[in-house]
Amino acid sequence: MFERKQFGWFLGRPSLSGGTVGWTGVVMLPDFSASVNTVAKLDAILSQREIDGISALGCTSSENLIAALEPSIARKIAPKIIDFSLAMRVASPRGDTQKSTRRTIDLLAECISNERKMYAPELAIRLLEGRDEGTITFEEVDSILRSLLHRLAQRLRAARELRRYMGYELPAHRVLLAQSSLPLLAACDEVAAIADDLSSKQRSSRVELVTKHGLDPADFIASFEARRTFAELHLGVSRDRLTLGEFRELLEERPRSDKAPDLVASFLKDDSSRRSMLTLTTTSGCQVVYDSIGTSTGRIVMRSPEVQWLEKKYRKHILPPDGHELRYLDYSCFEPTILAAVSGDTELLAACASGIYESVAEWLGFDGTSSRDLAKAILLRFIYGQAQDKLVATLSTATRLEPEDARSRLEDLRRRLAKAFDFRSELAARARATGYMETRIGNRCPIEEGGEYKALSHYLQGTGALIFKRALIDIFGDVGVARLVVPMHDAFLCAFPTESLEYCSRQAVAAMRNAFFLIVGVDLARVTVRGEF
Repeated sequence: MFERKQFGWFLGRPSLSGGTVGWTGVVMLPDFSASVNTVAKLDAILSQREIDGISALGCTSSENLIAALEPSIARKIAPKIIDFSLAMRVASPRGDTQKSTRRTIDLLAECISNERKMYAPELAIRLLEGRDEGTITFEEVDSILRSLLHRLAQRLRAARELRRYMGYELPAHRVLLAQSSLPLLAACDEVAAIADDLSSKQRSSRVELVTKHGLDPADFIASFEARRTFAELHLGVSRDRLTLGEFRELLEERPRSDKAPDLVASFLKDDSSRRSMLTLTTTSGCQVVYDSIGTSTGRIVMRSPEVQWLEKKYRKHILPPDGHELRYLDYSCFEPTILAAVSGDTELLAACASGIYESVAEWLGFDGTSSRDLAKAILLRFIYGQAQDKLVATLSTATRLEPEDARSRLEDLRRRLAKAFDFRSELAARARATGYMETRIGNRCPIEEGGEYKALSHYLQGTGALIFKRALIDIFGDVGVARLVVPMHDAFLCAFPTESLEYCSRQAVAAMRNAFFLIVGVDLARVTVRGEF
C-alpha cells in the first residue's frame, strides 16, 4: 500500500482497480516547506485530546466544505485535503479528532500567509468560499499539503500508526467515499406508514414518562447533563460526558431497579427508527453518509441514515438496486472468536468449531429457546469486566437461580476459560503501566484512572474494526460489482448482481475469512450468508 524510498514517502490519489484500492506514486518533494510556526501549530493540534467542531469524515458539512472550493482547485486538492484530515484523526491521541478538514484549511492559510505576508484568517475564508482572486495557485496548495503530509507521516510513524493509516484507514475511507455515491433504496409507502406508527408510539411513551416519572425523554437526545443525571440515579453509573450511543448501550446492558430505563430505552430506539424511516421515504433513494472512524475503536458508522440502529423487524423494507439481490454476510461470534485466536484458550478454540455461545450455554447449564442469547449476553459482559455482583444479579434474575448458584456457575466459567481471562488481565496490566489501550495494529487510546478494565473491549472491538475494514477494501474496492448497502460492526449487507450472485457471495465470504487470518494469524472465522437483513 505504500513504498518507502530515500527521498520520502510515496502518497497519491487512489485508483479503484482489481477489487482493491491501489495507489499511484506521487513523490512528496515540496517546493517550499511549511514554516516552523505552522509545524508547531500542527503538533499542538495533534497533542490535544479532543477538538470540537464538525467531523472531517463522512460529514455532509465537511463534504460541502470541500465542494465549496473553487472547482478547478477543488478537483486537484480535495483528495489531498481529505487524506490530511484523516491522517490528523489517526494521529490524534483519542483517534476521534474533530473539525480536521477546517483545521487543514487553517493550516494552509497560515502557510500561505507566511509566504505572502497576508492575513491568515482572511485567506482561510477565501479558501473556504473558493475565492482565490490571484491569492493562491494549485501548485502552492499542493506543495504545502505535501509538506504537511510528510511531517504528519513522520508523526504517524513515531506513534506506530502509519501502518494502520496507510494499510487500512485511508483505503477503507476511499472505498466508503466511492460507495456513498450510491443511494440507499427502501419501500417508500411501507416506510412512511411505519414512521407514523412510531411517532404515535413515541408520544405514548413520552406521556407516560412525563406523567409517572417526571422525565422528558427528549432531553436525553440533546443534553449531556440529562443523560449523566439519569445514569447516576437509575443505572448506578457516574460519567461526566455520555454520548447518546454510550447512553443507549448502558440502557441495554445495565440491570434496572425500576421501569423508567425500559421506557427511555424504548423511546430512544423508536426515535432512531422513526428518523431513519423518514430519511428513506424518497423514491430516488437516500444519500448515504459514512464516518470511517465513527468510534474510538475505529468502527464504521452510518451518520445518515441511521440504519445501523434500525430494529430488525423494520430492516426488511431495505431494497436492492435494479438487477441486484441482497445478501447479509455475518461474522459468527466475531469478538469471542478473536479472543480465542489471540489468547490461545483451548476451550474457546474448540468451541469455535461448534458455536461459542452454544458451548457457553451448555457450560452454564442453560436450556430453552433463549439459552443462546442469554449465554451471549453473559459471556460478553463477563469477559469485558462487568462487576461480579451485577453479573450474578443478571444471571439469577434471567434464570431464577439462587445468587449463590449463579456465582458458582460464573466461577466455573472463569476457571474453564482461564487463558482468556489471563489475557484480559495482561492487557489491563499493560494499559495501567503505559496509560493507554491499543489494538492488534495501533489505535492507541489514553485511559482514565481506573479505566484499564476497558482494555480488552478496546482491543477486541478495535482489532475487529481493522478486520472489517480489510474485508471492506477487498469486497467493495471495485465499485462497479459489489455494492455496500449497510455496514454493521461485524456484518455487511451487500447487493450483488443477480447473474453472478453465488459467485460474488463466495468471493465475499473468502475475503472476510482472509481478512481475519491476515490480522489475527489463525484461520478461525466463520461467516454466515443470509438473504435478509
